[in-house]
Amino acid sequence: VNVAAEGEMQLVSGTSFAKRYDAIDEAADENGFRSYRPKSVGWALQVTDAQVSRLPSRTFMAAWGSEMVLQAGDYLIMP
Repeated sequence: VNVAAEGEMQLVSGTSFAKRYDAIDEAADENGFRSYRPKSVGWALQVTDAQVSRLPSRTFMAAWGSEMVLQAGDYLIMP
């Protein structure tokens, strides 16, 4: 489980996680989570009302196969 800065939890396969993150230390917190740092830098775009209104659809297929709904204020994260 990847816990984002805002507290959102995302399920990530062990293989994908190992490719994307390095452990900072081995000590776990009170919830059993450890700290990691990303191996690479990505891009993030916070979507505005103007951007959403220009799209033909507010949905898209995520890389993991789920249909996602895009709303103003959401972030699109790109590797």
